[in-house]
Amino acid sequence: MSLSSPVFPGCFDPITNGHVDIVRRAVSIFGRLTVAILENPSKQWLIPIAKRIELVEKTLEVNGIVDVEVVSFQGLLVDLLRRLNSKTIIRGIRGGTDFDYELNLSRANHHLHPGVDTCFLMAHKDCSFISSSLVQQIVHFGGDISNLVPATIVDYFVGLS
Repeated sequence: MSLSSPVFPGCFDPITNGHVDIVRRAVSIFGRLTVAILENPSKQWLIPIAKRIELVEKTLEVNGIVDVEVVSFQGLLVDLLRRLNSKTIIRGIRGGTDFDYELNLSRANHHLHPGVDTCFLMAHKDCSFISSSLVQQIVHFGGDISNLVPATIVDYFVGLS
């Protein structure tokens, strides 16, 4: 039985330059990757799930990143890993606070699905302050996000105004 690709989960609301960097590096290490976009119908998202999937796919395509499958999921990440027959979670770490949070999440995922490992990739220094929630706040107040997100995301928000 062969294992599928590692899974990089997140909200990607919106995808940022930091996410793109992690995807590119994970593919270079593992050869392939599944980007898993969280779909939670009870949460208010900035970008609807179908559009997030489309934007992530388009962003990866225009950046020449191949061997990536984009899926959406609801519920527990470990249930998705079981469905995909994957044993590896990819997580980006921006700093100590992220590491503390992600370490506990990694332990919980391993408890729920023994054999699952999490691979932490440190954010590039130029991306270490970028988060989707920061981008959301800047968008809300009409600020410039062009250095924080891929051009596909800038174009998406320009098209909304």
